[in-house]
Amino acid sequence: MQVGDVILAPYGSGRAVALQNTGFPLKFVYPKEGGVALQVAACAVAENAQPKLSQEFVQYLLTPEVQQLQAQNIGLGPVNKTVKLTPEVAARVPYGQEQISKLTTVDWATINQHRTEWTERWNRTVER
Repeated sequence: MQVGDVILAPYGSGRAVALQNTGFPLKFVYPKEGGVALQVAACAVAENAQPKLSQEFVQYLLTPEVQQLQAQNIGLGPVNKTVKLTPEVAARVPYGQEQISKLTTVDWATINQHRTEWTERWNRTVER
């Protein structure tokens, strides 16, 4: 991308925002067919030494303040429906019912079953 060899690439909003935040002139757009819903997860480890504290940490990650910071700084669409984003930040992440309704899910079981084959095919035909 930096030398102009790539003008279009499949990226998630998080990666796009990370590049934009460095000043890189990148625009993220959703295809007319809809973007793919990707997930970032946090969970407490079962039977850990600090069960109460670990649950509090997960709940902290879901607060409007943290969700807003994650949207602004690392491009994650908020999962807390009470989060209010500025129009500038909202334009860069999946946000709001209209945008969320356009996202689609993929069959990860099928993708993972064929991942090696498809990666090799991509490498042979696209990246060679």
